Amino acid sequence: MTHPINSTNLTNLSNSTHPTNEVGQPPVSASASAPTPWRVWVCVLCGFLYDESMGMPEAGIQPGTVWADVPENWICPDCSVPKSDFELVEI
Repeated sequence: MTHPINSTNLTNLSNSTHPTNEVGQPPVSASASAPTPWRVWVCVLCGFLYDESMGMPEAGIQPGTVWADVPENWICPDCSVPKSDFELVEI
């Protein structure tokens, strides 16, 4: 299944309700000391979107998992390219 990037997808992402931690703030990455805004990463091969706010619970990645904390051996669920073939979506 592919997830093409278009203005509707990006609008839906920017308007979505994102989970927060106990104090109502975005989570803090294990590799950062300050809260980070939610970001979306796109597979450059097939267009699959990884939204940090949603994670991928079906793959063991909890909602609120920032990209830096996604395991390096994780692969795109749609086309099997490595994490290194994803780019940050600038909104």
